[in-house]
Amino acid sequence: MHGRSSSGYTHHKHSGGLLETLRNHAQYVDELEQNRDALLDSLEGTTTDVLDSLTSKVRHQVYKMLRLNSRVNSDGSLEICGAFGVDLGVCGSETASGLGLR
Repeated sequence: MHGRSSSGYTHHKHSGGLLETLRNHAQYVDELEQNRDALLDSLEGTTTDVLDSLTSKVRHQVYKMLRLNSRVNSDGSLEICGAFGVDLGVCGSETASGLGLR
């Protein structure tokens, strides 16, 4: 009987440690996501400024490297698609008025 309770205690102790590890990992992932969002927010303005300073030819080359494509839909929404990294395609759409365009 002593062996059973000892084994149960060890199992419980191990499970508790595993749960704590999982909680710590989840918290770490949350912090990484927050840092990613903050970094993307800070780069958004910087990227716009840099792109605005480029000549149209160089800017076109950058867009081509990123495989960016844009399309204005019949409802006035603007769809922009591109690849950012290996096999990571991104597409988004916004109305022209939402972008400050008329």
